[in-house]
Amino acid sequence: MNTRAFWITLCVGLVSVPFAAAQTSATGAIIGSAVGRSGAGALIGGPIGLLAGALIGDQLMAQDRRQDIQQSQISRNQAEIDRMRREIERLRRENERLRER
Repeated sequence: MNTRAFWITLCVGLVSVPFAAAQTSATGAIIGSAVGRSGAGALIGGPIGLLAGALIGDQLMAQDRRQDIQQSQISRNQAEIDRMRREIERLRRENERLRER
């Protein structure tokens, strides 16, 4: 693989994959280039980067799901707090009304 083709391939690869995967692929290409085999380095780094990107993506999706669940619980808790405040206010008014008698 000539140097120009290597850099074009590397740039296209960096744009099309998640950051961690691109970083791993680029690292493989750089290491391969240092030993005179940039194409082999990119071929090795690419799949490793793809796997790393998939794992990181899966973790991010799981984190998003946990955050959605937590936000839903927060909303339910806030609704319960609001309901309890209304009940407390109702009981205060009722207590005042009974004291006035």
